Amino acid sequence: MIFDVLGSPTDDEVEQLNREDARTYLRCFAPRRGLGLRRRLPHISGESIDLLQQMLCFGPLDRISAEDALGHTFLADIRDTSLETKAKERIDLDFDRKPHHTEQELRQIFADEVHSRLRGGFAATAKAARGGA
Repeated sequence: MIFDVLGSPTDDEVEQLNREDARTYLRCFAPRRGLGLRRRLPHISGESIDLLQQMLCFGPLDRISAEDALGHTFLADIRDTSLETKAKERIDLDFDRKPHHTEQELRQIFADEVHSRLRGGFAATAKAARGGA
């Protein structure tokens, strides 16, 4: 479905992927031009289309950063930077080290992460991400 809207990734975009199996898989698909976001979502604003296009770039090197996305004009009317905080240190999510998770495992990991952040604890998050109780 995503290729029907955005088109197939270019060879350069596919080469940005780290895993060879992912690159091989994507090369199995016939090239598609894609309808484009504007045709698929004609009712939304130009600013929202612009942000979506930057967020949905297939190549990770081409994709907008989270910080730049938050600063996009589309969010200007709803963002209040005085309410935001930044992490004091880089957050390492141990679950990223496991190559494959089921959907249910990912849902549980993310739920545990959110609950841990709401409680203000990092140690519990790291333990839960490793599969601990």
